[in-house]
Amino acid sequence: MTAVIVVAILALASAVVAGLVVRRRTPAPEPNRELVEVVSEMRQKMDALSQDLSSALERAERAIELSPVRASAREVRARARVRLGDLPGAYADLVEAARLYPEKPWYAEQRDRLRADLPRRVPGQP
Repeated sequence: MTAVIVVAILALASAVVAGLVVRRRTPAPEPNRELVEVVSEMRQKMDALSQDLSSALERAERAIELSPVRASAREVRARARVRLGDLPGAYADLVEAARLYPEKPWYAEQRDRLRADLPRRVPGQP
């Protein structure tokens, strides 16, 4: 019985070793150069876009500091916030833009469109 166990263990060990040897002999596929270049270019563009959006957000915030009653500055900041994924912040900006400049219904329309896209209701809003 002991001899059977020893033979089984040796057979299992040789199968594992053979599997490792076969894996080492199989060369890894070479990366597709075009794919590597496209992914690298995509990363660079995404980094640049992120920097551009952050810069636009900073400029819009500065414009709001300079003129808090300017609805267009709030709308620009809302656009940057949407692209950065801050939907509640963008919604708040559009609420304020619509309040500041009710003569331009586009602000209210954009606010309502964004509200429909929010994953959940913004606290304090119906």
